[in-house]
Amino acid sequence: MFNARKPKNEQDYIVKLWSQILERLVRNNDLRLKWGESGFARIEYSSYMADVRVLVDHQDDEYEIMCAEAAKGSPSKAKFHHDHCKLLIESKDVLDNSPVAVSHIPAVQFCGHELYEFELVHYADHFYVARKTSYVFVPPTIVDLDFCEKICKILLGLKEEWMSFKHSMEKKLKEERKACNFDSQEENDSQKLKPSPYWYPPCLTQQIPKLNPLPENLI
Repeated sequence: MFNARKPKNEQDYIVKLWSQILERLVRNNDLRLKWGESGFARIEYSSYMADVRVLVDHQDDEYEIMCAEAAKGSPSKAKFHHDHCKLLIESKDVLDNSPVAVSHIPAVQFCGHELYEFELVHYADHFYVARKTSYVFVPPTIVDLDFCEKICKILLGLKEEWMSFKHSMEKKLKEERKACNFDSQEENDSQKLKPSPYWYPPCLTQQIPKLNPLPENLI
């Protein structure tokens, strides 16, 4: 993984590096990671597939908590920004379709040995803000204690976000099933901010309508 002379693709970094780290975060706490491009469980209109999804299983249903995108080391600017925009769209879908009212959601972008952590915040009706919260590079040999402290703080912070979401969601779903009415759902919906329309770009395969010819007096 750290030999620069051997070519590697994004799956090498996912399988051999990041999966080994992230799987330990979800061990024995009812969280699950789904690796490889997969569609969203509860978002029917989503046309994107995330490289990694963090899931909570509840009553035989799965709910997304976070998405991540991955690329090989030193990607082109076009690839990096494409994955970044894709990640934000996926994160917005998770945020808008959350069963509980949440104001923000973490998002992670892997680029080889690099980890970029972002936060998508729903500040007001139809208004979202994304900001980078942390960055870390995994060196070939870990000899720096400051690095160990930094990456542990980032990973444990992610786990804390996941667990907080999980507990809030499970509490909400249990209350709904126990009450067997729509009061709690209406109360939760009233606390949510209004989402903006979908962020998906227009499909290039769609036929562009022909424009009417110009009037003769303008030719």
